[in-house]
Amino acid sequence: MVKEIETFNRGKKRKGSRAYWRICDQRKRAKQKAQETGDWTHYQELTQQMLSTLASDPLDPAYRRMYYCRYADDFLIGIVGSKSDAIAQKEWLAQFLSNALQLELSVEKTLITHAEKRIRFLGYDIQRGDGKRLRKVQRKTGTGVQRTCTYKLRLLIPQERVEKFAKAYGLRQEWQGRSRNKLIRLSELEILMSFNAEIRGFLGYYRLADNLSSLASSLLWLTTTSFLKTLAAKRQSSVSQEAKRLKRGPNRYAVSHIKEDGSRKMYFLVTALKDMRGSTSPDTVDIKPNPSWLHHGHTELGQRLWANRCEWCGTREGRMEVHHVRKLKHLKGKQEWERQMIRRKRKTMVLCIQCHRDLHSGQLTIATRFRENGRAGCWETGTSGSEGRAVKPDTVMC
Repeated sequence: MVKEIETFNRGKKRKGSRAYWRICDQRKRAKQKAQETGDWTHYQELTQQMLSTLASDPLDPAYRRMYYCRYADDFLIGIVGSKSDAIAQKEWLAQFLSNALQLELSVEKTLITHAEKRIRFLGYDIQRGDGKRLRKVQRKTGTGVQRTCTYKLRLLIPQERVEKFAKAYGLRQEWQGRSRNKLIRLSELEILMSFNAEIRGFLGYYRLADNLSSLASSLLWLTTTSFLKTLAAKRQSSVSQEAKRLKRGPNRYAVSHIKEDGSRKMYFLVTALKDMRGSTSPDTVDIKPNPSWLHHGHTELGQRLWANRCEWCGTREGRMEVHHVRKLKHLKGKQEWERQMIRRKRKTMVLCIQCHRDLHSGQLTIATRFRENGRAGCWETGTSGSEGRAVKPDTVMC
């Protein structure tokens, strides 16, 4: 593709539009006349015409560009040129895949679409803007209006994805949340963590969307009202009473719990984009939210989180995360961490960030319990000496 792009690209700049420069000359003369007469009506009309006229020829045959973006087996090719150029590149691509890689290009999935229409790629909708974005600029002669980002591509959240997410919390047409009865049996902390996990999963994935701000406020209002109605159904009270009890500031709701040492910790509901921790970057990994960890355990999940202790390596440093599985029968017992969850009959395991990453990458083994980086390890009880000796998992104590 790099070689093909070098061959395809042509020209350094598009040819200017005669109609645009004609209006510019008329506008210049109209300004001189307006300074003499004081009548700026004709000048302002020409200014509006200039801002609505393309400064260059978008179909200039002497200028064309090609862009290529790939993620796994999905790819997108953007062509600045004619439709015949796009058809020729599709035929070349099919021939190259067949001859060089012995792969067949899917005719049904490989489409040629104009950028004015929405294009689905990696869960986003890509669409060309209307080219009418204006802004005020400061020049030597004074303040003026300038057109910027003409026909810029935009990343949008698909409408059906918004509908599907909103359907779980209430009626999107009326933007009113409803009680989620399947969560009523859980503790208030688990209900709040479930809402936060789902909200962060959806809004975090679409953090790059240009229309996120316009949709996020409505979606967060829907999830907030659904959360309050769920707690009201659990406590058999009203929504206003629950909102008053949990309110910790403007549009801030939190569940408070007292730890074993008597201190109180607040867990806040995500009600705004500013509550989303972290930022989206190429280094972050998109993990689909899994709310199926909701369960009844012999030990309440909140108490295990308050202990602030990794249930694999024993460290108490840093932030703790929770690993979830849908059902215990899905654990095969091939790994030691799976056998530990089976023995304890728990579908959750509180882990530090490093152990949680090791688990998802398949590197959470017995050896990771004996790191020499200051983290706590598992040692045989009753050994002499200050260091102890590492032994098999069924004869150790964390």
